[in-house]
Amino acid sequence: MLFSFKDRKKGLQIMQNGPWNVRGNMVNLRLWWKGESVFEVDYDFMEFWIQIHGIPHDFMDKETGVRIGEMLGVLAEVEDPKTDDIRRRSYLRIRISINITKSLPTGFWLDREELPPLWVFFRHERLPNNYYFKCGILGHEKKTCKNPIAMPCWDPTKKKYAPGLGSGHGRLGSTAGGESSKQQR
Repeated sequence: MLFSFKDRKKGLQIMQNGPWNVRGNMVNLRLWWKGESVFEVDYDFMEFWIQIHGIPHDFMDKETGVRIGEMLGVLAEVEDPKTDDIRRRSYLRIRISINITKSLPTGFWLDREELPPLWVFFRHERLPNNYYFKCGILGHEKKTCKNPIAMPCWDPTKKKYAPGLGSGHGRLGSTAGGESSKQQR
């Protein structure tokens, strides 16, 4: 399906507020450059806002968000968890483009000096529960899965796919003066 927006600014705003879904099906909106064929548009990547939970207090900053985002995919934006030097939430929030033909990232072990490793976990905003819980790949079911590996959701050493990997919206409320850091693509 092809969507076209007469107002470029409005179209970009709609893309940035995604991902979108219609009746539980993800809609992957992509920019289509002048002269580009429909067969050249890469639909394997999709931008998500990801919440990063469990980060220790002293790592709750934009720099940590940049480092984690660059590990996960193509970093688009990092939202500052602070406004006027006051932390407004207990997690970091980043927007990245990830390969949706692969398992969704769920978290990582954070090594710490003199403390045991800590499981840091992700919540994907606006993610419907239409991914296959065994492999964590969007857009298919058990009968069409090419990688039906069982993934227990009670063991944080394994990838965790279960209802709840998604999250509602995570934007801060009215945050006058709140800034986000946008990376060049």
